[in-house]
Amino acid sequence: MEKIFGKEEMRALILGFDSGGRTTALYQMKLGEVVTTIPTIGFNVETVQHNKTHVTFWDVGGRDKIRPLWRYYYQNTHAIIFVVNSDRGMFEMLQEELRDELARVMNEDELRDAVLLVWANKQDLPNAVPVEEVTRVLQLSKLRNRIWHAMGTCATNGEGLSEGLDWLVENVRRKRQGKPATVPAAAAAPAALPEASAAPAVEPTATEPQQSREETLLLDWLQRADDVDSTVERFQDGALKAEEFGHRERLLVAWALIQRHGRRPAVRAVVDGAKQVMGELYSVTTIYFWLHMVHYAMQATKNPLGTFQGFLLLNPQLTNRDMILEYYSQQLLWQNEEAKMQVVLPDKKQLPSMVSMPADPSETGHKIALAKEINDEAYLALFRRQALPSWGHEPKLRAIYVSLRDTGRRKGGTNQLLAMMQHLEGSGYNVTLAYFWIQMVTYFMVVVDKASVDSPSGGSAPSFAVFINRSECKDLLDPKLVSKHYSEGAIDAGASELRLPDKKPLPNVAPR
Repeated sequence: MEKIFGKEEMRALILGFDSGGRTTALYQMKLGEVVTTIPTIGFNVETVQHNKTHVTFWDVGGRDKIRPLWRYYYQNTHAIIFVVNSDRGMFEMLQEELRDELARVMNEDELRDAVLLVWANKQDLPNAVPVEEVTRVLQLSKLRNRIWHAMGTCATNGEGLSEGLDWLVENVRRKRQGKPATVPAAAAAPAALPEASAAPAVEPTATEPQQSREETLLLDWLQRADDVDSTVERFQDGALKAEEFGHRERLLVAWALIQRHGRRPAVRAVVDGAKQVMGELYSVTTIYFWLHMVHYAMQATKNPLGTFQGFLLLNPQLTNRDMILEYYSQQLLWQNEEAKMQVVLPDKKQLPSMVSMPADPSETGHKIALAKEINDEAYLALFRRQALPSWGHEPKLRAIYVSLRDTGRRKGGTNQLLAMMQHLEGSGYNVTLAYFWIQMVTYFMVVVDKASVDSPSGGSAPSFAVFINRSECKDLLDPKLVSKHYSEGAIDAGASELRLPDKKPLPNVAPR
């Protein structure tokens, strides 16, 4: 296991067939409660702190058509949790398939060092197959040079999950240290669920048609040849025909151009190129929506494969082209001429923001999205209503700037700003970082004021667009500016209380 900031990190892959209880177990460990689930198309990923170890669980879909895609998740995996539905009728029907699938997984070269934990889940059922029988049917004793353990669990009330994690974390650690595996004590069968307990998660039939459509489409897309370079080249040359620029191609082009050039150049290239390709079907609002959703997904998930197929695996929800109707009414999208020629904001719910995601270095030096469409006054109003369309380094600078220009830092202005940022950023909020950027924006406002004293507009505060483009503000655009003043340890320690810089003092400016 790796150590990051003094804490051990571990990556575990949760596999098994649908209805086994994988996802229910994941969220029982994460939240301590039962979450109603539907069959997983792509994956769920959550990090759980167990003792002093951060365990990142990847819960991967278990349908038969999805299982060949498991191999995309094997890289850098320390442990496999194979979840089995212990209901006797289900187990006996699938036992040969379960045995063969597990054997196939454990024979993968990338998993040769992975520790195996088998959870015989749903042991609360009266006809549950005992752990010993599950062990025999899966032929675990035939595994050679493999650390493994099988135990009974009940995901709906958490029985056995913590004990399983204890064994898993300890044996991954011992494996890395070259020590022999521990011999687990016999696991007691979980007690039956009391009548008041939540029922096992079920599959809502109402979602099944959509789920099936998305799964089928995802599998079709994943099996296509890698045509990223040729598609992007034809798009940029204007050689792509409108009928060839379907939903998949729009996602592909947006993903490739954002990855290569960053958001702002990608917005310009995709918007201009789509207008040429689509002709009368063109709508800048629709194009911008999907580009924003692709960028959001890229920021929210790590793609170890670095390919478009890997991106799709991590974000199967993007195959649903009707997602846009969750944010926009059809009237605004298709009957409003303004939406075709310029970006309009959603009228049903706001776009997901980039809150608490790492800054994208390729964004440095670019304006925030929609800067021309939203003036400073409207931007301040959206910020105060917690309704900004996006959040990142430059949107944060702009929010601070327009707030300081309106109220200054006296009479509680700083505390008001900090409170709004905390509410917006939620669990990603860091009071030391927030104060740092307030201080730096204040400092650069003073610098610009002094540099402008002889200019015709001397007394009036410039707009954010003018301010941020001043040569004096070049350093402010760099998210890494904070590293000149704070070490990573100091930033981490300053999450909940203000810490002074440990590398270089902040510039001293008078409150505005």
